[in-house]
Amino acid sequence: MVWPDFFARGEDDPWIYFSVRDDTDNGSIIDFIQHRRRCSIGAIRQALRPWVGGSFVRPALDLCGPEVVAVSRDRAGVIRALAGMRPLVMHRYLEEERGFPGACLNPPGSPAGSWWMPARM
Repeated sequence: MVWPDFFARGEDDPWIYFSVRDDTDNGSIIDFIQHRRRCSIGAIRQALRPWVGGSFVRPALDLCGPEVVAVSRDRAGVIRALAGMRPLVMHRYLEEERGFPGACLNPPGSPAGSWWMPARM
């Protein structure tokens, strides 16, 4: 399977991109063009000039995805959720229904509590 590259808005609002295949392939539009075309900064400026000057025909809005919504970070909520979890030692559904060996949940040499689940399950 070929994984796509993703575009998102950074925390300070500029658009950024990242690749799920290569941890070093990420950054701004300048980084994107430089990584794909392997060209100089002058060639990158030349490629972007039509976008800045308005002579490039932009795609119709209905071809673009919905507006990006900022991610809200709730550290206290994450801490509360983790506090309500318990280590998963054995899980009947995984073992009996899905055929997932219990030994995989706690392999030799792994730290205790590597797998967690909500206490209410």
